[in-house]
Amino acid sequence: CPGFKSWAVCMVGACGLYLTNFPRMRSRQQEIPKTLGDNATVEEAERFNSARAALRLRYLTTIVWSTIVVLFFVTSLIGPQFAPEGSLLRSPAANMMSECFLDVLSKVLFLVVIVDVHYAIFDPVARTERRLEELRQLMAAVWESSSDVIAISVRAAGSGGAS
Repeated sequence: CPGFKSWAVCMVGACGLYLTNFPRMRSRQQEIPKTLGDNATVEEAERFNSARAALRLRYLTTIVWSTIVVLFFVTSLIGPQFAPEGSLLRSPAANMMSECFLDVLSKVLFLVVIVDVHYAIFDPVARTERRLEELRQLMAAVWESSSDVIAISVRAAGSGGAS
């Protein structure tokens, strides 16, 4: 920005637009139920878990970016004006060091969330268990609604007869 006034207008606009993250996060939190019902299907459980993971990622993103904004103001505006001589906050590199540190930290935190989501979605054992649970629920509904008698005949090995 060429001058302080244009910088201030840009900064107020950027902060105003950024603050819309908080009401959006709150509305997403209210849209997602606290728990999943006992009669939920596997697809409903997967949607519920993915919505919770997305909300967790939104929380993490908002916290990291809020911290970056606060550190920017501390290291660029407050620190050079009010920190004692020789302080790290008076260093011209303070802003770059804090942003680099937070950038690396945020990537590690995002990776943890992404790996958790990956294992939750693509874990073959968990996926098989979810599908088997849905099949069990379906078969339980069939058995409960069935009024017919079902006889099962099994041929025993070596006896030649059926039982």
